Amino acid sequence: MNTQPTKSPNPFFIQLAKHKFKIEAVLTALALAAWFVGKPQELIQLLMFTLAGFYFLSAYFISTVKELLGIVATKVAGIAGAVCIIGLVFMKLGLEGWPQMLLIGFASTALAVLILLVNWIKSQNTDYLVPLIRSTVLAIITGYIIVPHLQNQV
Repeated sequence: MNTQPTKSPNPFFIQLAKHKFKIEAVLTALALAAWFVGKPQELIQLLMFTLAGFYFLSAYFISTVKELLGIVATKVAGIAGAVCIIGLVFMKLGLEGWPQMLLIGFASTALAVLILLVNWIKSQNTDYLVPLIRSTVLAIITGYIIVPHLQNQV
């Protein structure tokens, strides 16, 4: 018999996970608005880093997906999404390291998209749709930026 007390999930994280899509949508809309307005830079940094942090934290939420490969893909998609967002911020601010971040984020996100797509087709589980759409959009954006940059380097 196990005498260790079981650790119950933090209610704050349960609420975050429950409203994950709404939080992502609001943060994304605010970050896009700040990106295209362009001023002040601090607002872009704050919103984009908050979005990246939320993507990173969302990788650790309890997954509603039941397949092991799907669980791993949703976690990789969350972490890779954070890397893509931080790479975009570094690019916007002209800081060093943005091509490497976008390349790693793009490769990881593209792989996660393929795995999520295959699992969604096999299981028809709608829980795959949100991470699949988010990861596909991020892969397209980062690919659009990094592929021409890599072609110019060769």
